[in-house]
Amino acid sequence: MSPTNSKSYSCQYNINHSSFCIARKNEHTAFVNMAALSWIDTECRLQHTPSMFWTILYIPPKEVHTMNTSATAARAPWNKGKLVGQKTPLRLKDIWAIRVRLQLADKTRNLALFELAIDSKLRACDLVKLRVRDISHGNHVSSRAIVTQQKTKRPVQFEITEQTRNAVEEWMQLAHLRNDDYLFPSRLSSSCHLSTRQYARIVKSWVTAIGLEPSAYGTHTLRRTKASLIYRRTKNLRAVQLLLARLIHEGADRAG
Repeated sequence: MSPTNSKSYSCQYNINHSSFCIARKNEHTAFVNMAALSWIDTECRLQHTPSMFWTILYIPPKEVHTMNTSATAARAPWNKGKLVGQKTPLRLKDIWAIRVRLQLADKTRNLALFELAIDSKLRACDLVKLRVRDISHGNHVSSRAIVTQQKTKRPVQFEITEQTRNAVEEWMQLAHLRNDDYLFPSRLSSSCHLSTRQYARIVKSWVTAIGLEPSAYGTHTLRRTKASLIYRRTKNLRAVQLLLARLIHEGADRAG
């Protein structure tokens, strides 16, 4: 049958065309493809009732393509052009390259942040929320610290090397930090501590400065670095697991 001026076809129109639209009277139009119309027989004998009336509207394929693309054109995939997955740990020569650059540039805060990130193996959300009292007694940084992780709500213990202690103590003195202060306060008045986003930008600047591909590295890089170095040296997976404190709660259960 021939279409009407409004491009609507009768209920007996054969639906072998590529694209159709089902419209319900007095409601919004909902587009469906041929797969969704497979339940309708080839003669499209739809039921007419006083309260409900269905029609089938033909939409040219070109217009259908425009409808489908316009809805998604403004929303690009979040991971487009990004390298997702596990981040690569730093090698020993990378650590020294970043460390030397921070020392030469007199970046006291960033040096303390870098050293503590590697030693603590904390997630970004836990690292930026550290307070002075979490890792020090008075003006002296402890050789060991215990922090409750935000994600797992479990305590994790880590050792702080002498090199890291010196870097953190120098930063604490320079910034005149008190016991209850955040170890890495924000420079913005609207935030109490360094944000995870800003921390990610800082890490990106470190790896870019030494010629590494920034998309392959991130904040989780520093969390994995020390464990990776120990595993390469000892090939002892158990030692790495203990270092990451994944079994600390099991040990506590056995002790109890």
